[in-house]
Amino acid sequence: MKAGKVINLLQISRSTLKRYREKGILKARRLPSGQYTFDDDSVFLLKNGRSPRLTLLYGRVSTYKQKHDLANQMQELQDFAEKKGYQVCEDIINVSKTRRKRVQAKEFVFLSRLNALQEIKAYLANTYDLSDTLIISNADGSAGYAKKDFDEIVGRCKQHEHFLDVFHLNKKIKDCLGFMPAMQSKLISAVEFKYDRHLTDVILDTIESNLVDELNTPENHENLKRLRSYLHRRWVDIKPFKMRHLSVIKAIGCCESNHRKYTYRVKGQGKYWSEDGAEGMC
Repeated sequence: MKAGKVINLLQISRSTLKRYREKGILKARRLPSGQYTFDDDSVFLLKNGRSPRLTLLYGRVSTYKQKHDLANQMQELQDFAEKKGYQVCEDIINVSKTRRKRVQAKEFVFLSRLNALQEIKAYLANTYDLSDTLIISNADGSAGYAKKDFDEIVGRCKQHEHFLDVFHLNKKIKDCLGFMPAMQSKLISAVEFKYDRHLTDVILDTIESNLVDELNTPENHENLKRLRSYLHRRWVDIKPFKMRHLSVIKAIGCCESNHRKYTYRVKGQGKYWSEDGAEGMC
């Protein structure tokens, strides 16, 4: 948040803003231009009397006859609350031997993906000079979350390495090969651990040759065709971290680092999920 906006929001003078920054009451980051950008959460925490900022979502209709419209609104609001957005951080630091923390983490979630895209692009452009920076991105590969989309967000940088999220990769393989469970682990091993394109094609061909008798259905053939296309299109993004020889440590993903946030939202307390509970959340 820019200084002018903070001053207007808190109704304070520029000298008071400087004092708050120097005392650490408001978190701020110095930009290459010499100006400061202030952390949104610390600003709203001060404004709300040290109470965390809450986001409330409302749905309303005029008459009882619009009950169906209200249900649609509530579903849209729920989708918004759970909607994927973009998360960005500068680095990963070791807090302890078993725990790491994201540095300068920011989240961008909007009803419109285009709005989120514009917001994160503006944030990166105004905050960082990425011309000599290694960028690592990770996503599920759905519409708006492919490497080309992150290339657009990042712009000019030293190097951009994009990863297809392993959870969604495994889910795709298991969903498409539901008719042949015995081959799922073999394909996952060839794709994720060995990263062997030839072996992957051999396994897919073997599966196709076994589509006989009760397995010889249009649905099974279509699922296999979709899976083959999916793997071929995303092969570069599937390449494991250890095979890319990057000069950085492998870090946990956004979901793992936000685990406590999710548990508080769903359960009201920071507990772990059982296997069944985690499956339900997915």
